[in-house]
Amino acid sequence: MIQNNIVVIQRNNRYELSLQVNNQNVIVAYVLMPSDGQFVSDSKSLEIITKTIASRWGVLEKKGKK
Repeated sequence: MIQNNIVVIQRNNRYELSLQVNNQNVIVAYVLMPSDGQFVSDSKSLEIITKTIASRWGVLEKKGKK
C-alpha cells in the first residue's frame, strides 16, 4: 500500500517504509507493531508516521485551498 507517497510493505507485524527513487524502493524505516492482529489500528498509526517521514523527505503532497 502507499500512504503519503511512502510505500508500506507488511511482513507479519513488521512494516517496511520506503520511497520510490528511479523505479526502485529505498528503505527509510522499519516499524514494528505488536503482533495482536489490530491491523486497522496499525494502519492509523502508520498514517501519522508516514506523513511525518514524507514531510521530512519532501515528498508529502500538500493540499491547497480551493
